[in-house]
This record gives sequence, structure tokens and C-alpha cells, in this order.
Amino acid sequence: MQNKPRKVTQKDLPLTIKNVSAVKKATIQEYVGYAILGIGGVVLLTGILTLLFGPSSLRIGLGGPTFTEFILLYPGPIASIGFFLVFAGSQVSSHAFDRVQQYVEDNYILHDEYNKPATDAIIAAAPSPKSDNSLTLHYLAVDNKPDTANANQPA
Repeated sequence: MQNKPRKVTQKDLPLTIKNVSAVKKATIQEYVGYAILGIGGVVLLTGILTLLFGPSSLRIGLGGPTFTEFILLYPGPIASIGFFLVFAGSQVSSHAFDRVQQYVEDNYILHDEYNKPATDAIIAAAPSPKSDNSLTLHYLAVDNKPDTANANQPA
């Protein structure tokens, strides 16, 4: 069952909320993204360095390639996998705090002094740097006026 969003005004902000589960989940997602990014960087660097400085020929024994020989045999695919991991890690970590913003949009709504939804401002969420999973909501004014420099130009 979805709770009704809490009405907040500019006078209520900044508002600090303690123990927000969305902040904890976003922090974990961010750290997982950084771990994937780091592993991908090592794999990418290994592939590129092997491409640049690896041998031009390689002898493999009858028992099959060792781990090092495998890296020397396939530096291109290894570099490609590293690039993919770097990209995936950056995407995971960069979208971590989208869930925090979604939490704010679902649970809080900004109203003006006339008790109507505000159109000239938004609520900006800032997770606390401390480890208590707290979230601070701030008032952020938005300019809704049309750009006069582009308004006079024909379409």
C-alpha cells in the first residue's frame, strides 16, 4: 500500500530524514559499480598492454595453454571485456542515486504558500556523507520563464 506523499513547504526545508533505506541501497549500488569499474580497468589495461608489448608468436604445450599463455593468445577479446566492464561499472555507479530521487518524488511533494503544488521550485535530495543513511531535502528554485533570446527567432 502506497503512502500519500507528505506536503512540505519552503519553510520546512532543509529537512533531514534519518535511516532512509533508499540511501543505503544507493550507497551499496555505488560501491558495487566502483568495484566493477576497478576490475574492468585492470582487465582493460592487461589486454591493451598485452596487445602492445606481447610476443609476436607463442608456443603452447600439449596440455593446453596456461593462464598467462591464455592472456597472451587473446589480448583483443580480453581488452574488449575490460572495456565492457568499465562501461557497465560506470553506468551502475552513476545511476545509484536515481533511487534516492525516486524515493523523494514518491514520498514528498513541495507546496507553495497557497498550499498548491509548487511550480517555481523542486526538492533536491542530498544524502548525508555520514554512514547513518540520512537524507537532507533542500529547496531548489527553478526558472520557468521562457528564454527570451531564443523566443524571438523564427522556428
